[in-house]
Amino acid sequence: MPNVWGLTEHTDFWNSYFARIDFPKRRMPLLWTCTDDRKQKQLLSSQAQIYDPFVGIAQPLGMATCLGVLNTLGYPSPLGYTVELLPMELIPNPISIDKLVLACALPEEATTCLAGHGFLQALDSSHWTCFKKIISETNSLLLPSLVIMENWYQRRRYLDHVLEIIAQRGCTEEEEQEVFVTLRSLTRAAPENQVFLGQLSLQTHLRVALKAQLLPAKEWEKLWKQLVDAWYGYVMTLTPQEVAQLTDLNQTFDL
Repeated sequence: MPNVWGLTEHTDFWNSYFARIDFPKRRMPLLWTCTDDRKQKQLLSSQAQIYDPFVGIAQPLGMATCLGVLNTLGYPSPLGYTVELLPMELIPNPISIDKLVLACALPEEATTCLAGHGFLQALDSSHWTCFKKIISETNSLLLPSLVIMENWYQRRRYLDHVLEIIAQRGCTEEEEQEVFVTLRSLTRAAPENQVFLGQLSLQTHLRVALKAQLLPAKEWEKLWKQLVDAWYGYVMTLTPQEVAQLTDLNQTFDL
């Protein structure tokens, strides 16, 4: 299980992010700055990993108000020790810290730790299990989002590998889009049934988009395998709803 962090900020800090007119296709992360507390900074710098999930705590009411993942590792900035966040879901029915503590979804010291601007050290597996149970009871529509948060690191690792291959081939933005359209088309067929009528034409189209027409056969086979393995690794981390959207070519693909 990845580390799950509790991060506190004023209510407006969280709400303003979800109020942006470009939501959910925004690209700019939300900057969260640690307090001057040395223990907090040391814990974050030593244990927090990129794409760890977090629970956004809104102050002064002390409510769990949103869910997301860390978008970067922490780094020093003029504001202090900063972590860029990727909020994913606003919790429609915010949950009080007291209720989460009572349900064993947060440790007893959470009320004190989150009394101001700061964070709660990573939750252990039992706390996270209880937190998910509370979400299922109060905000059941967010359950798929919890699955996404938990495997975000893995899916980004696969997707970044695909992007790395595309970059190594020197593809333009237009060619990159062609690669993803072709991979999405390929996904419409089950992985275990890859020998189908249109595969050869899709593979040829992909080879052109990757500027790999002149590669020797063995080099192309190696490149093809790396790309397809990374792509299907990514697809396997998606929820059924996301797979349905991915294979619907009438919908855009958001990196």
